[in-house]
Amino acid sequence: MEQPLRFEFRELTNEKLIKYAEFLLRHFRLVDAYWFLKVEDNFGLDIATRFNEEIWAKLGEVSAKDIMKYMGVEKGDLKNVLEALKYFPWVIIESWKIIEYSDKRVVILADRCPPQEARVKSGRGVFACKVMQQSLYENFARMFNDGIKVKCHHAPPDPKPKDYWCKWGFILE
Repeated sequence: MEQPLRFEFRELTNEKLIKYAEFLLRHFRLVDAYWFLKVEDNFGLDIATRFNEEIWAKLGEVSAKDIMKYMGVEKGDLKNVLEALKYFPWVIIESWKIIEYSDKRVVILADRCPPQEARVKSGRGVFACKVMQQSLYENFARMFNDGIKVKCHHAPPDPKPKDYWCKWGFILE
């Protein structure tokens, strides 16, 4: 008997949906990590970093559009960008926190970064991700409001502070 080899989301309990979302987040991170490592091993860190920057720049725009479509977040101000970032997988994976908030300025901070932590643990060392993140966040924010500017307060290759990996600001001009 022929039948599709897949489940329907509506068949899952809330507990299973949560576990499946966690599984998807983990695999989202693993696909990115293994892809990056394979390119690095075969073509070097500079090439892997350049490809990463180009891909994540595009992902910022695509993710923002998809979050608008699937999660109903509308264009607007910093409040809308923050609402959308809550749904962005990488923000969830890296444990981002809002540390400053006003109508004109938001600062977020990542105290964990699984990719960087894994690189350090494996002996590969930290890689420079500032340019990649700058493009990602600029393109993400631009989808909500052209007047939002993104400022890096700290990200690799900057020396790592004791208690966090990255700090970024979003400013509504």
